[in-house]
Amino acid sequence: MKGKILDYSIQNSSGIISGEDGNRYEFSNIEWKSDKAPKVNQKVDFETDDKTAKGIYLESSDLDFDTDAIKSKLSEAKNSEIAGNLTAITEKGVQNKFGFILSIITALALFFPVIEIPYLGNGALIDGGMGKILFTLLVCSAFLFYSGMSHKFVKICVSAIAIIVLFQFYDLIASLNSAGDMMSAFTGRRGDLFGFLKFGTPVLIVLTLILTYVGLKKNYKKV
Repeated sequence: MKGKILDYSIQNSSGIISGEDGNRYEFSNIEWKSDKAPKVNQKVDFETDDKTAKGIYLESSDLDFDTDAIKSKLSEAKNSEIAGNLTAITEKGVQNKFGFILSIITALALFFPVIEIPYLGNGALIDGGMGKILFTLLVCSAFLFYSGMSHKFVKICVSAIAIIVLFQFYDLIASLNSAGDMMSAFTGRRGDLFGFLKFGTPVLIVLTLILTYVGLKKNYKKV
């Protein structure tokens, strides 16, 4: 017969089983056939001798899980809005692969040399505070492209990136022009200071313009 332990006393080494027939049966440890100690709510299989249970075997684990409650909680979690969005992102993968990859490449390009200063060596945008801000914004844009966030957030992020990058190079060129004017005043000739610009300059400008276009275009893909 099947049943469940209603009560068990360690001191008395005895307990009570509620059988599936609606009756209650007393038992002692002598009739317990499992390696695990008896506990309340354990499901058991046993034989009966009048009102006594004999040959008792543990049928389930020590814990009697409420499977219906667990299924209900899992169903609620699965149907929640947050879980739905996460599931959509996980199942669909990268929402805008080109924008995601382009953001990563542009972030790496911040480490490319953009200028070569005599006696000081090469310099990259990442060397300055604004470069580090740019790197953070590019990581954010990569996440936005990956997750398919609202187009408004993507546009704000790529616009900020474009403004900062172009301002950085405008400031760089303005500084080179000022240095050229000073050199012309002292030496009588203007040096080719634009020759100090390295390959990182055109690479970053082109990548930034493409990233801005991808982020602003109307047919942006989102969840």
